[in-house]
Amino acid sequence: MSKEMPAKKIVRTKSAPKLVLALGMVLVGAGLIVFGLRGVLEDKVYIKAPKMLIQAEVADDEAERTLGLSGRSSLSAGRAILFVFDKPGIHGIWMKDMKFAVDIVWLDSNKKVVAVEPRALPESYPKIFSPDEESLFVIELAQGRASELGIKVDEILSW
Repeated sequence: MSKEMPAKKIVRTKSAPKLVLALGMVLVGAGLIVFGLRGVLEDKVYIKAPKMLIQAEVADDEAERTLGLSGRSSLSAGRAILFVFDKPGIHGIWMKDMKFAVDIVWLDSNKKVVAVEPRALPESYPKIFSPDEESLFVIELAQGRASELGIKVDEILSW
């Protein structure tokens, strides 16, 4: 003698289509980030310095790195530009077409500061500022900001 289990009643709710739609939007958004808009969405990062966060524009291709901050009239105190190179090397920075002084910070692949050039002046061009050690990243800040933010050699930054 067997007992049959009563059939479970399937309940459909109106929220299921909304959940499917939301999940679809998340997947599409993730796809856009990975396959198409990655560079657009990652053109700024927040760098954690010892004393505060700094918003930095990312220059990660040859054209952006060459242009840098050239031609701009200033850079606000809470802003920077982060140069991302393809591989570690002795990456020189010049002040061509610059209209204001900057602090230049070089970091290795572990984001450890390997050199700081405070107050690089526009009139120093065509001089090229370079560290003694290889770097993968370079940050330019408004003059005096590296010291104010506690950025010094051997400090590790993050973003």
